[in-house]
Amino acid sequence: MPIWPGARAGGDSCLVVDSDPQGSLTISLGFDPDELGGHTLYEGMVLRPEHPQHHDLEPFGGQPGGVSVVPANLDLKAAELDLNAQYQREFALRRRLKPLQANYEWIR
Repeated sequence: MPIWPGARAGGDSCLVVDSDPQGSLTISLGFDPDELGGHTLYEGMVLRPEHPQHHDLEPFGGQPGGVSVVPANLDLKAAELDLNAQYQREFALRRRLKPLQANYEWIR
């Protein structure tokens, strides 16, 4: 059971990360994953900063006390193969979320 709806109801700001290549969480929050291409979890987490299509993670939505989402789409399906060659790949998401931590009470 997700905890973010309760945290959001309490007025806390929440960041949720959609790690589903089908973008289910992104869709449930009212965003079209295909329209967000280029600004998804894949570009922010998997692509190295020197890659021309890399973007820092850009949460969408989220007014004060609301929920923001790092969206996902089908590009994320390639993440496992693309991360395979990266050093400490198991910490890739943690590294990319670190700059966003101060903006949210909850990150899930």
